[in-house]
Amino acid sequence: MEDFKSIVVDSAATEVSVESRSRGVKGKVTVSIKALVSVLVVILLLATVGAGVYFYIDYADQWISTNNAFVDGRIYAVAALFPGSVEEIHVAEGARVTKDEPLATIDSALQSLAVRKIEAALRTNDLTIEKLDFQPATAPELELARARRDELNLFLEEARFIYRQTNVLSPADGYVAHLQVEAGEYAMTGQTIMSVVNLDDLWISANFSEEQVRHLRVGQEVDIYVDAYPDEQLRGTVANIMPAGGSAFALFPPDATAGNWVRVSQRIPVKIVFADDGNKEDLRLKIGMSATVRVER
Repeated sequence: MEDFKSIVVDSAATEVSVESRSRGVKGKVTVSIKALVSVLVVILLLATVGAGVYFYIDYADQWISTNNAFVDGRIYAVAALFPGSVEEIHVAEGARVTKDEPLATIDSALQSLAVRKIEAALRTNDLTIEKLDFQPATAPELELARARRDELNLFLEEARFIYRQTNVLSPADGYVAHLQVEAGEYAMTGQTIMSVVNLDDLWISANFSEEQVRHLRVGQEVDIYVDAYPDEQLRGTVANIMPAGGSAFALFPPDATAGNWVRVSQRIPVKIVFADDGNKEDLRLKIGMSATVRVER
């Protein structure tokens, strides 16, 4: 007996009817197109999720990364070595300066007076020594005068050094930032007048979790992505892995004996230097810019 099937599609195209006759048996199966589409969509979603999980696990096994990273560099605090009124600020905030370039001038009147007083005392002491050389005098008097001369010479050297510091000089090449004192204001000894930021020597400070540190070693190559330039990939190498976690240097270290202590993953600071063959020089990187780094295991 001949087997055959006939397929009938309704006008709304929402169902497919399949009629089958085989060996005298007649059957009819109705399949919904919407159901078929739903099944296919579910299968496609499951396949997509499965592929994503597979590639994520493969990536996690191959790389370690953190976005707890930022561009770091040297910031020099320029301070006054003695108290006095700020006579003049020679640079503007953001200006490019070179090493030993004058940045500010502190009132030098008092320091100039101190130098002149010591010079006068030194001349008087020299006259005393000359008189003692030509007059009968005991050896202790002459030795005392000579010792006084040596002491005054030291005082004079110190006073002249301080006097030279009335011109506050830049400690390095860089850019002026965080100007804190204006002309006419009074500066105390050690007070920061401004800062000089050196952008020629930058690196990345990354904080990896303690679980990741075992995969790090000095000399490993690093991929660097700065948020300001998301399409630019920079290269670097691990230069230093700190011997202590960041919490060890905190102003208030966590107290493990406290009753509200919570165990959290600690962060280990890692210094990453830029590779010389990269395109860092083409980018205007600034200290503090956020970054993401990844290291191959």
